[in-house]
Amino acid sequence: MATNEETRARRFQQGLRMQIQMFLIPQQLKAYSRVLIIAREVERGLEKKRQDEMQRKSVKRPFQLKEGVDSVRPLDTR
Repeated sequence: MATNEETRARRFQQGLRMQIQMFLIPQQLKAYSRVLIIAREVERGLEKKRQDEMQRKSVKRPFQLKEGVDSVRPLDTR
């Protein structure tokens, strides 16, 4: 029979976003405090990953035509 602590941990874990749950499920945590600590760490990691991806997108330079170059490619007339 599950203790109140295990029930609390399981219910808390089930309320998390699926992306976070996927990291917690294999660990089979039974203590609410451990679920909370690890869920926070996973959330921080996911947020850092999101920020890194956003920063990488902003580093890309937009496409610009060079001066004097026609924007339309000539057709190959072989």
